[in-house]
Amino acid sequence: YLPVIIEACGEDQLSYEYRHGATSHGAFTFSLASILGRGKPLSFEDLVKATGRQLQDLGYAQNPAILGPGEILKYDVPWTAG
Repeated sequence: YLPVIIEACGEDQLSYEYRHGATSHGAFTFSLASILGRGKPLSFEDLVKATGRQLQDLGYAQNPAILGPGEILKYDVPWTAG
């Protein structure tokens, strides 16, 4: 058994904070939640890719990573499935 593991960044990178006014969030968590909040079906792989693109758009040098069985990573994230 190998679970799906989603990491905020690669092991040779730093994970950054995102400030929204007076509130601080992890940049990865903020991006991931905003993409999931769109309510569109996404595979685990697509979710991590979209999160990485959003982090780049926000100006963060941080690339999320995902690990898990190849077949499972192609499945839709359960709560996004139509």
